[in-house]
Amino acid sequence: MKKIILSADSTCDLDDRLKERYEVHCQPLHINLGDKQYEDGVNISPDDIYETYERQRILPKTSAPNPKEYIDYFKKWTDQGHEVVHISLGSGISSSYQNACIAAEELGNVYPIDSGNLSTGMGLLVIEAAERIVKGMPAEQISEEINPIFRAPLKA
Repeated sequence: MKKIILSADSTCDLDDRLKERYEVHCQPLHINLGDKQYEDGVNISPDDIYETYERQRILPKTSAPNPKEYIDYFKKWTDQGHEVVHISLGSGISSSYQNACIAAEELGNVYPIDSGNLSTGMGLLVIEAAERIVKGMPAEQISEEINPIFRAPLKA
């Protein structure tokens, strides 16, 4: 059985304790503040963003990693024979999912999941995927089962 790496876009808003507990790796999104670009969680923190807003009244904008960045990010695991389950920022608000899918097509063994969310909603799907990995579920099955969760119709 191949090892499954759990990954998510940095917007999943899991704290360090949960990331460590569930062994979640994060692909940083780009944060644009004024004329400067940062990598979320790498060289800028939420506190930095709040401080910049308080001092300069500049609101951040985000941009998705491009397909090449996702390829480079996933490749370190796929080259070792691992599979990757990746939870992306919702496709309705970002190109992250589409770019992760492009990388998955090129590399194989990468299973992007469109969270349909950002922030806490996305984090809950990451935890759901982590619990399925612990149960020994295959990566492809995790992707097939979690991808439609947010699309499921509400039952009366």
